[in-house]
Amino acid sequence: ICGSDISYYYGLSPVGTETGKGPLVLGHEFTGEVAEVGAVAKSLNLFKPGDRVVVNPVQNCNACYACAAGHTNLCTNLFVPGVTANGGFAEYCVSRYTGLFKLPDTVSYEAGAFTEPFACAVYGVKKLAVEPGQFVAIFGPGAMGLMMVQLCKSVGAGKIALIGTRDYRLEEGKKWGADYIFNTKDPKSPQDRHCRPDARSPGRSGHRAHKRQRGLRAGDRHYRQRGHPGSLRTTQHR
Repeated sequence: ICGSDISYYYGLSPVGTETGKGPLVLGHEFTGEVAEVGAVAKSLNLFKPGDRVVVNPVQNCNACYACAAGHTNLCTNLFVPGVTANGGFAEYCVSRYTGLFKLPDTVSYEAGAFTEPFACAVYGVKKLAVEPGQFVAIFGPGAMGLMMVQLCKSVGAGKIALIGTRDYRLEEGKKWGADYIFNTKDPKSPQDRHCRPDARSPGRSGHRAHKRQRGLRAGDRHYRQRGHPGSLRTTQHR
């Protein structure tokens, strides 16, 4: 369940229908088994019934001018299961072949469902351009924040500070590689509430800061934490 699904469910964000409202079956980060194959995918021998697949939810049409030019991200006929049409929480749903990929036998359906958010995390960390030994601050200890902790460690980050508002998530981050955890909201938290890890980095705030969550308050904390010109990145996905 993506954070966007919660926003869609409670009407905090519009879905991709003409009215921006349901009824609509949600779910855009999912895996499944092919039940039936359309004419184009069948003629190209891309998929067959029974194939285990993972869905890239933001699907281009391969027919508009933007797609013909290779700018599939600018497709004028985007289709998003769970946002513009019924999605993965339905027993059956439709996916374009452009957003479907075969799942290796070594990857479970459960793990495969993390492919799209993991891709967003990888993109964000690449944009961050972490250099070996640098101090990294990650805001938001949700699923993607925890992925980013592991990715930043894997590319050579020296120390990582994970900042959030719920101790149980922050503690999970510590298990996956966060060196320091900060709770900026709960006054009863045993975690340091003062999000200024200067003393934990060499004479300065973090070299890199990454914000997964939305909102002006989190962004303001980023700028105050950075304390000097450097790298600040945000990641959003649908």
